[in-house]
Amino acid sequence: MPSMPSTIAAGSYAKVQIETATTRRAVCMLHEKCVQFVSLALNRPAERQTLLAKAQNILSQLQMSLRVNDSVSEGLFLLYDYCYVAIERGTDQDVTGAGKIMAVLRDTFKFLAKRPR
Repeated sequence: MPSMPSTIAAGSYAKVQIETATTRRAVCMLHEKCVQFVSLALNRPAERQTLLAKAQNILSQLQMSLRVNDSVSEGLFLLYDYCYVAIERGTDQDVTGAGKIMAVLRDTFKFLAKRPR
């Protein structure tokens, strides 16, 4: 277990990373964290509900950040909604499926973030 000062330092580092991230990077970070929470929930039954609630909070944030004005943003909105509901159902199969969808989206946004505008 990390010592308290290193835990505080890690938290401070993460806070700075988030506060200074570009919009592209922040979107990538949200997808990454969602995938992590889903993966951890499948392997930590005692923390499952808390981890899945965190993943759902991220999905809600991603949905609220969308400007739904074309078929791509509408499709993303529906994918986030599907994942939210799948996590809410809570079966291993549903949670795993949501995690897979979010992993594909994470990888897609990472790729897009590296491309020049």
